[in-house]
This record gives sequence, C-alpha cells and structure tokens, in this order.
Amino acid sequence: MTYRIMNSAWRKLWPEYVAGRDFEGFDNEDSAVIDDIVSLGKNIGLEVNNEDVEELLEDHKDELSTEELEQLQKQLQKVIEEEMSSEEEKGREDVSTSLSREICAKWGEVQSFVEQYHPDTAVASRSINIFNDNAMCHFRNILKRRQKQITLDNYLVRQRPGGSEAELSGAKGQKKEKESPSKQ
Repeated sequence: MTYRIMNSAWRKLWPEYVAGRDFEGFDNEDSAVIDDIVSLGKNIGLEVNNEDVEELLEDHKDELSTEELEQLQKQLQKVIEEEMSSEEEKGREDVSTSLSREICAKWGEVQSFVEQYHPDTAVASRSINIFNDNAMCHFRNILKRRQKQITLDNYLVRQRPGGSEAELSGAKGQKKEKESPSKQ
C-alpha cells in the first residue's frame, strides 16, 4: 500500500492528523506522481524524464489572468473557425454559379416578403441578419471569388502576345470560311 493511498484513507477518517495538501510546492507524494507520469509517458513511447514533468508543472503553476484567458479563448475560436471554414469550402464549393445566383435571388425575394409582411419587424430583421451572416454570406463569397477569377481570366486572355481576342476570333472566322468552299 502506497503512502498516497494511506494518506487518502486517513484524511477521510482523521483529517486533523493528516496534513493538508500544499498545492504551491512539491512533497514526497508529488515525486511519486511525477514518477508515475514519467512511467506512463515511457510506456506510450515518449522520451520523457522527471525534469521534463517538473518543468511542465512549474510552467503551469500560476493561474492565468482574465485577460490571458480571454486571449486564449479568442485564439482558440479563431483556429476553430479557420478549420471549419476551410473544411466547408473544400467539401461544398462544387455548387454551380447559376444555382448560387438563383438561390441568392430567391433569398432576396424571401427577405423582402418577410420584411414587408412579418408583424414584428425587430424579430424579422434579426432573423434576416442572422441568416445573411451565417448562410448566405458563404454563397455570396463563392460568387465573388468566381467573378474575380473570371475577370482575371478575361484580362489574361486579352493580354496574350500576338494579337487581341478580336483578332483571334476574326482569324478563326476566316479559317472557317476558307474551309467551307473547299468542302463544297
């Protein structure tokens, strides 16, 4: 039976006899816990020693301030949002441009209808804003990215060396005309 188990049992039976645990420092009982952590770490294949565990515990001994906790929460939330948005965009961006435009137009109609006929304008407005921010914004962003890509593609096509797009299409038309009489 270990010292830790004996203290745990006696603490319940005779709390005045067993000294209270001091969380600020380490005693013999804590070194046994550190040894257990090192043993578990080695069992799962980690290269860990007592100094590593003590250093880790020392680094996390102080409590975080409210500002530090808020900053950590914001960082965590940002990472989660980035992961979720990248996963969503990878798996679902295959919706056609025409369908996205159609859905955005229909949403505009629904939005107008709700704003016009819903009895509680505040509730309607909040609901519309929430849906706009959480759902429709995604489809609008897809359309904007695709429009930018189309604009960029058109710009690059016009800038080709050796002739403009109009000259290239004119050359194709002349080629077709030359082929047509010879086939007849």
